[in-house]
Parts: sequence; structure tokens; C-alpha cells
Amino acid sequence: MIESEGIELRRAQHDDADLIRRIVCLAATWRDAVAPFQPPSGLDAYHEEWMRVDDVGVVLFTGIEFVGGAYARRVGPADGTYGYVSSELWELTIGIEHSRRRQGIGRLALESLKATTLQRGIEGLSLSVERDNPARTLYTASGFRVVEERESNVLMSWTLR
Repeated sequence: MIESEGIELRRAQHDDADLIRRIVCLAATWRDAVAPFQPPSGLDAYHEEWMRVDDVGVVLFTGIEFVGGAYARRVGPADGTYGYVSSELWELTIGIEHSRRRQGIGRLALESLKATTLQRGIEGLSLSVERDNPARTLYTASGFRVVEERESNVLMSWTLR
């Protein structure tokens, strides 16, 4: 069940670079009750140069309060990201503010982003999720399949096929 009452969703825009960085912070520090405002080191490939020609994203608000978002971008093996599968799949990042988790906002963001990727002709999405992250259940329920089991995380993908 998606409890999206009062949530406003819009496509991420060029001037949303700060929100994209916040999504990275929320995703990378999902265990922390309060996420930092700067992403941990080594994650620049996830947010640098936001709104490259292939970048797609959605951001969600309650009134003027940012509650989360999701975005995907085309990456390559040289980018050093955790969720790279192939050049045909854009890598997905989702971040929801801690106080707003378990309210259907992540599902709303994910399903909206999947629809946007289909509209853009993108073949699918990939991601890496830590084994004990509850979001793994969301990804599985949304059609993501395990590509590779790793020591501390799982590589997953979603495609139309």
C-alpha cells in the first residue's frame, strides 16, 4: 500500500543538485538516524555534474519539506560505482528522510522513476543494496532481481525483459 497523501512529486531539475546530494547522503548513511549533509568520500560519481544529458530523477515534498527522491544515471565501469551492471542499465539511487521511511514514499519514488525510465527508452535500472538494508524488500517487490551476491551487498537489476 502506498500512503502518498500529502506528498508532491516532481521530476528533478538542473538546479536540484543539492537535493541529489542529499539523496546520496540518505542512501549511503541509511543506518544513521540523522544523515550528514555532505556525502561520504568516494561517492562523487553519484552526484557530480548533476543533470547530465542522461540523468533522470524525481524529488518528493510535503509542502516545502523535502522528504526524499530517486534518480538514475548512466555510469561506466571506470566510474567506480557499486551498482554498475552494464552500460544499458542506469544506476539507481534512492534516499528517503529517516523520519519519513516506511510510509510508501520510497515505493512512490521508485515506481515513478521506473515510469520515467520507460518514457526515456532506458532499458532498465541497476543498484547495490547492503544485505541487511530493509529497502532490499522494496526492490524485490518492485521486480528487481539479484545479479550477484557479494560479501556485504547485493547487486540487483530491473529490466522490461
